[in-house]
Amino acid sequence: MRYDQDFIEKVREANNIVDIIAQYTELKGRGNQHMGLCPFPDHNEKSPSFSVSEDKQLYHCFGCKKSGNIFTFLETYNGFSFVESLEHLAHRAHIPMPEIKQDAGNKGASKVVKDQRQQMTRINRMAAVFYHQKLKSLPQDHKLWAYLKKRNLTPEVIEEFRLGYAPEGWGELADSLALQKVPTKLAQDLGLIRQNKNGGHFDLFRDRLMFPIFSIDSQVIGFGGRIIDQGQPKYINSVESEVFKKGQSFYGLEKTAKHIRSADRVFVVEGYMDLLSLYSKGVQNVVATLGTALTENHVRLLKRWTKNVVLLFDGDQAGQEASQRSLSNFFKFDLIPQIFTLPSGKDPDDYISEHGLEKFLEQAEHTQDLFLFQLRIWMESYKGQPQDKILIVDKAAPLLRQLQDKRLLQLYVEELARNISERPQKVYSWLMSGEKSLSPAPRHHSRIEVSTVPSSDERMSLKGVQQDELALLALSLKSLRYMEFFLKNRGPESISHAGLKSLFDQVVSKYGQEPQNFDKLAHLIVSKVQNPEKIVGMINFSSVNEGPEQDEEMLKDCLIQVRDRFLQRQAAEIVSEMKRDPSDDKLERFVNIQNDRKALKELKNTPLGE
Repeated sequence: MRYDQDFIEKVREANNIVDIIAQYTELKGRGNQHMGLCPFPDHNEKSPSFSVSEDKQLYHCFGCKKSGNIFTFLETYNGFSFVESLEHLAHRAHIPMPEIKQDAGNKGASKVVKDQRQQMTRINRMAAVFYHQKLKSLPQDHKLWAYLKKRNLTPEVIEEFRLGYAPEGWGELADSLALQKVPTKLAQDLGLIRQNKNGGHFDLFRDRLMFPIFSIDSQVIGFGGRIIDQGQPKYINSVESEVFKKGQSFYGLEKTAKHIRSADRVFVVEGYMDLLSLYSKGVQNVVATLGTALTENHVRLLKRWTKNVVLLFDGDQAGQEASQRSLSNFFKFDLIPQIFTLPSGKDPDDYISEHGLEKFLEQAEHTQDLFLFQLRIWMESYKGQPQDKILIVDKAAPLLRQLQDKRLLQLYVEELARNISERPQKVYSWLMSGEKSLSPAPRHHSRIEVSTVPSSDERMSLKGVQQDELALLALSLKSLRYMEFFLKNRGPESISHAGLKSLFDQVVSKYGQEPQNFDKLAHLIVSKVQNPEKIVGMINFSSVNEGPEQDEEMLKDCLIQVRDRFLQRQAAEIVSEMKRDPSDDKLERFVNIQNDRKALKELKNTPLGE
């Protein structure tokens, strides 16, 4: 799916970065400049150091140094991809997404599917509101409130995760949806209602605690329902639909993604209550599966936020087996998972309630490598017989063949060989025998390519750029006067770093064509580089001890240094040429360059704008 720059700019202009960030932290305006506490969860501060520029549409934190534009904010805070950020902002501004280029036969079908998905998420949102209102209207002596209190779920957590209650009546939701003119067929496809023998409809979820399941962009895609009293089934999930796939969804990810990225670690638990218990007690880098084993899609999704995965499944045999089944999928995507084993019969909620959060976090620092954990389980039935050795190797082979990292493969093979008292070379040959056609699994890429705004891996790295050249780029984007001074004094041609020079060329070209849109240039550049904080920190953000005078002085100093270095390179080239072919022309050029170097000192006293 490709979006051109005109569409991206249309979406950006329809969304004010101040309004977006104000949803996450309180901002106090000061002209075009707004200040507030840093909203990122890994930066706890008491004095505001987070600055948002309304005219440049950029943000910068003087404390943690995070910087960027409206898209990078959503990418960093919510864990969105660029495309997800773009679609989220387009939806917020009621801007229709452009049609995907495809043949005419598929175009109509694609629009039907898209429209149906939008209707389904709208219907799910209606149901979520219905369930949540039903919960809030329950009398305080209702059994559900007693259950929630027993599970230590605070009103804040109940509200944040929009928990709800499906009433005991057979058709309350069905009646509510009918009054709102919801298409019966779609409500059935979502598994919210079912048709009875008389042609009417009844609710699938009845007398259950309801857990809305959200997509990463906070659309309601499904539900989980837990019975309150004893009975079976204990949990019911929504049926698979156009918007809900259990093997591609996590519970809670839309709330916890930012914490996962900040911690660079994720705990994966099995159920809704496990996640809510950990989250409410301060462990917020957590997601829950939806009653299914971890699939390739799950692992691919987690890799977007972290490579450090800790499986926190129940301590019983079923929990261990669930962990083991996921190992192959982790290896396919070059992730090395850990496992945090709880005492048998204990789930995370039980453990924290009994031992406290501090003990939990202490134990979480002693996780085990999942493959080595699995190997120890295999070794419990090992008796040293030849067939036992072959059996263990056969179990390990399909897992180890998935490994991307050959160093890790070597270490695992050595550990396996030590356990069965064989030479590593022999064990390796056994592992690979009979499967010569099996090459390591290809690397999977889930990112959707965008034609004009590159993925984070494709954005230009600022590594190796000299600081004075980087400062020139930042300062020239700060004001029209600075840009004109930089251009007038032949700054662009003096840049030595090829990538940075290319960025300058884009800036100059865009500025020349649309000088009235100068403020947009900073946003454009930020979208094209990795680590934008190296630039944004100097664009339109002044600390308490800095002001225009200091900026002008820095601009001149950097331009003098960069220009002088450029002239020195030219002089050295001429000297080299003169050694091979001396001539009066080359000598004259050399003298002119030296005069230009001497004249650079005059820039120090040249007023900007003149």
